[in-house]
Amino acid sequence: IQSSPSHWLPWGHLPEAIRTGSSPIQAALGVDIWEHFARHPDEAEHFARSMGDWSEMVASQVDHHVDFSPFARVVDIGGSHGDLLAQVLRAHPSCRGILFELPQVAESAKPFLESRGLAKRVDVVAGNFFEPGMPAADAYLLKHILHDWADDVCSSDLACSNILRRLHEAAPSGARLFVVEMVIPDNRTPDITHLMDLNMLVVANGRERTYNEFQALLAATGWKVHRLIPTQSGTSILEAAKA
Repeated sequence: IQSSPSHWLPWGHLPEAIRTGSSPIQAALGVDIWEHFARHPDEAEHFARSMGDWSEMVASQVDHHVDFSPFARVVDIGGSHGDLLAQVLRAHPSCRGILFELPQVAESAKPFLESRGLAKRVDVVAGNFFEPGMPAADAYLLKHILHDWADDVCSSDLACSNILRRLHEAAPSGARLFVVEMVIPDNRTPDITHLMDLNMLVVANGRERTYNEFQALLAATGWKVHRLIPTQSGTSILEAAKA
């Protein structure tokens, strides 16, 4: 995906991004990266597949550290083709799943789930996580979503705070949220996460965050963090509950 126009064109504006602290994606592509993918479905499919490959790398770690057996229904929010959800469901036969994605991605996810023998255990729901109407469930997966967006944007709904509030509205009392993201070390020691933080600035006007920043963001939207679980995949799992 790094060799696609959606990434290498914005990276050509790196000095501008560093100077201004804002993504150069509009200057490079004329639209934001998500609209670019909507206009270039082949590139969007390549991106979805690359996210699926990344999901496979972290899925075994999520399954290793989290017992999903108490949850009857697990929703993967923005889960691409459902790689992470598939891993969870294969390891926990009692669970059913919901894959919540944009319409064009949701449609392409169905053949993948069928190939994994999970079509009858997963409901594919098309929607937008910035809008009301996310499914109710016992547990929610939110993998590599929050780093795409700023914390809060006064002039726009396109922010992490809005995603988390919409989730909070949909979630029943006691629901669990598992946020799977890279976490910047609080002591600011050199770490590969800083490079990803720069990448998110360039291509999406997003950012990686420290544990304290995640705690504050989740608390402000009605979620209480219970624990942080580092994994060998380079990502961490923040387990939170609806407060």
